Formats: sequence, C-alpha cells, structure tokens
Amino acid sequence: MFPLKDKPPKMVEDKTEKIKEDEEESRRLIIGYDYVDFDRYFYQTLLTVFIIRFGWTMTFGELCHHPDQNWQGLEIAYTLAYGDEVENIHTWEWQDRYTLRSSLYPIYLSIPLHILRFFKIDYNVLVVNSMFLMNTFIIVIGDYYLYLISKTYMGKRGAAIALLWTLFNYRINQIFLKTLTNGVESVFCTVAFYYFSLLKPKFDKNMALMTFSITMAFIARSSSLVGFLPIAIY
Repeated sequence: MFPLKDKPPKMVEDKTEKIKEDEEESRRLIIGYDYVDFDRYFYQTLLTVFIIRFGWTMTFGELCHHPDQNWQGLEIAYTLAYGDEVENIHTWEWQDRYTLRSSLYPIYLSIPLHILRFFKIDYNVLVVNSMFLMNTFIIVIGDYYLYLISKTYMGKRGAAIALLWTLFNYRINQIFLKTLTNGVESVFCTVAFYYFSLLKPKFDKNMALMTFSITMAFIARSSSLVGFLPIAIY
C-alpha cells in the first residue's frame, strides 16, 4: 500500500499523459508555441523574445517617430553622459520649478554611454542603439511577467497566445518599444499585478515585490497610481 498523502501511480501516470496531450494540441493550434514556452525552455524563450523585441525596436525606431522618445529618454540620457560637452534642449517637465519627471530612467539608459565614452568607441550607431538595447531589457521583463499572469488566469495556452499577440501587435511595438516612460510604467504595473494575484493576508515577499513594482511605476510616471486605487480600496 502506498501512503495516503501520495497519489496512486496510475493517477500520476494519467496526469502526465494528459499534460503531454495538452502540449501536443497546443503545438497544433498555436504557431510558434515552443518559442514562447517559458516553462520548458526558459533561456531559449528569453533569448527569442529579446531578439524579437530588439528587432522591432530597430524597425520602429525611426519608422514611427514619437517626439517624447527623445524628451523622456534619449536626450536626457545623452545630457547625463555628455553634459560637459554639449547643451541639449529639455522640455518644461524637466525644469526645477516643475520637476514632473524622474531622472532614474534616463540614468539607466545612460549607463552604456558612459562605458562607450570611456573606451572612446562612442560612435553614433552605438550610442543610440545602446539606449534602445537598455530599454529592450525592461520590455522583456514585462513580457515574462505578462506570460506569468496570463498563465495564472488563462492557463499555459492562454499565456502563449497573449505573449505572441503582444510580440507582434503593431500598436504595442509602435509605442512601448520607444524610450517612453509609458513602456516602463506598463512593465512595472504588469509585475505589480502579478504579485497582487499571489497576495496572502500577511506581509510577505509577494507584497514586498508588489510594493516595489508600484513604486517604480510611480517613479517612471506618476499617473500610474490611478490604476492601483481600486485595488487599494478593495
């Protein structure tokens, strides 16, 4: 006799067989299913998503130009790295009398600029694309947490569909892949909502990570708090 706390071998075998059947059906129904399977191929999927995102970033960089991609990220980051040599024009949001923007995101974008400048390889193509590269890292984090939260509420198949949809959605690629605070805000809000779904009636790691994510979203864009007011009331 097997212990009561253990499942009978037959039940375990049936469950394993059911999972295999679901996987095969998902592969038949969803094109590219294996390429967005974080559960089975985490690093391969992470690399695939990153390559797709960075490729779209290069494609949409100037194809659909948005003025704020300069004034919220690129120009500010460039000033941080080359402020002793150049004088850039900043919008009113960055003036001391208003201080509506945080420098944290531009500081993050400027990290490779300092490195490129130090080694004297700060060519135009490397300077601009290095900031796009840094932004892509953030967006990919959002993709991963979108997969996790979608899996929580819709299952693995729903998570794969959600991730594929967002990877190839024109509007998302047009806006969120630019160096806008909108993209950063959306990523941290997604992370926060995922940890909110795991909350228990006590302070734990999930609550700490949710609080951190909400704080980062607020730093990136102060209006992000609006989306969390119903949760706070609830």
